[in-house]
Amino acid sequence: GLAPLPARGSFLDDLIFSGTLEHSRAALECFVAAARDAGLELNVAKCEVICSDAAAATAAFPGMRVLSPSAWTLLGIPCGDRDHAESFVSEALKRGAAKMHSLASLADTHVGFTLVRYCASYPLAVFYARAAGPLPSLSVFDAALQEAASTLLGPLSPKQWDQTVLPCRLGGLGLRTSSEHAAIAFVAASAASAKLLPLFLAPAALAALPDTDPWLAPALACPHLRRSPLAAEKAAEYLRSGSAKFGDGAQKDMSALIDATRHAGLLAGASQATLARLQSCAAPFSGIWIAPMASALGPPPTFFTPSRFSALIRLRLGAAVLPAPSPCVLCGNGLIADVMGAHSLCCLGKGLRARLHNAARTAIFKLASRAMTAPALEAPVGGVTSALRVDVLLRDNCAPFRGIATDVTIVYPLQRSLIAPAAAKPGGAATAAEAGKRAKYGAACAAANFKFVPIVMDMFGAWGASATPFLRMLAKRDLSPGEAVPIAMRVIGTILAGHIAEILTANAAAADVAANTASDRAADLVLVRSAHDADAADIDDEEQGDPVAEEDLLASLPSSLVASSAPFPASAATADSDTDEEEVPASSAAAGVPHSG
Repeated sequence: GLAPLPARGSFLDDLIFSGTLEHSRAALECFVAAARDAGLELNVAKCEVICSDAAAATAAFPGMRVLSPSAWTLLGIPCGDRDHAESFVSEALKRGAAKMHSLASLADTHVGFTLVRYCASYPLAVFYARAAGPLPSLSVFDAALQEAASTLLGPLSPKQWDQTVLPCRLGGLGLRTSSEHAAIAFVAASAASAKLLPLFLAPAALAALPDTDPWLAPALACPHLRRSPLAAEKAAEYLRSGSAKFGDGAQKDMSALIDATRHAGLLAGASQATLARLQSCAAPFSGIWIAPMASALGPPPTFFTPSRFSALIRLRLGAAVLPAPSPCVLCGNGLIADVMGAHSLCCLGKGLRARLHNAARTAIFKLASRAMTAPALEAPVGGVTSALRVDVLLRDNCAPFRGIATDVTIVYPLQRSLIAPAAAKPGGAATAAEAGKRAKYGAACAAANFKFVPIVMDMFGAWGASATPFLRMLAKRDLSPGEAVPIAMRVIGTILAGHIAEILTANAAAADVAANTASDRAADLVLVRSAHDADAADIDDEEQGDPVAEEDLLASLPSSLVASSAPFPASAATADSDTDEEEVPASSAAAGVPHSG
């Protein structure tokens, strides 16, 4: 009964077919009979007829809603002419903008940001862009996104907004603008959908279609697409090749070219300090804490308090962390904490830098324990009496070496000795700092048949070149590297981001940031203890807190990684804060900011 129809298709419990009124009526009767035999019943009130002759359609299909061919929808997608598409999408995005506004107004800004990013911004708009291509309403929606971002993050300069809309892998925050990627989304969807038409259309109907989708030409001419010549050429070539198919990754690849164009514009003409910050933020896993997601294997998402989240985001965007220069509460000797956070991040006062180092060391130790390497903390590399000690010494399953020695350090990439390599490439500062660690420990470790691996992270979250292979080595016995490395980086990166936020917000609270509530300001002064310096004598009990639950993060790793290990004898352990002398940050020196380091 359905064979003569020019078009037919189904999706779950939705069926669509086309033809003359007579043939369509016959097909419907055939379908109703077949459905009845299967115990199913047609819901006439939910059925629609798309026909240019409304009176005839109403007579042929009583009780069904009759729509014009120029204005109808299918599975939430506007079908018909451009005016209907724009009207439909505009109304849908108005509702989306209202949702964004509500989420941006949440008291918990980190949660609000995450929900906006994953649920209410680009993912919503690109759904319509794939169906209808570039539309004016998408630009309006992007303006609402920028307003929501300003509510969540504070006022943003044009350069900071350019960084915000980049993906995290390019140093951004992942709040993509839909108008910029709409043409690419439509090109990819249209080209891939064309391959499916023979499944739904009879040969005669297929032959009657135009050679190309008439909406493709406006998409290819979209000004947003033309700003990225590489993406525009890639889109044209994609259509010419005829190789499109769903799941080929074409939309992702072409959007990456648009992102690369914006990123190149952000880097062009930037100062060395800005380049260093942007490159560090673009390093793999540097922004892994920004919008955490639940996963079956990793720990539950960790969200920071509003003031800590704001401090970390503003540090990443190169915005002022403090409202004004103020006396540093960490060193307490009258030195001034600059608004950009440079002094705070390099200050050695109150032991917060030591705590940051110890948090990283503890996380590495526990991951090594779960990998059954029998790690020891603060272990000598030249025998028990040796004065040269490394942070973590792996003693089992390290063939062909006797063991693997690793030492951890956290560096500020804008200091004079590191700013040049930091500006040269993502992770450049951390990788350059590895050389200093090798110079200190390499020869002694080699003499004892220990492989030495420096683990370095900078304050923007970039890791040195040695970190990823080392973590992959720890995890590859129990999980594939594709799963284990991101989980390990997320655990350690989130812990360290929490400690960095503590350092920044300590001085922010002292400067009396107006946006903080009284209770939040009190929380900002809380100092975090790691598992191995919980008895530090210089911190009072009432100052203790746990903004990042390290034990929870580490304990929630897959149970298959859990194994006991024997630490090095306590008598041999020493407190090593790894506070090697650091130079004045280049940004602080240029601004004449005193430094205590």
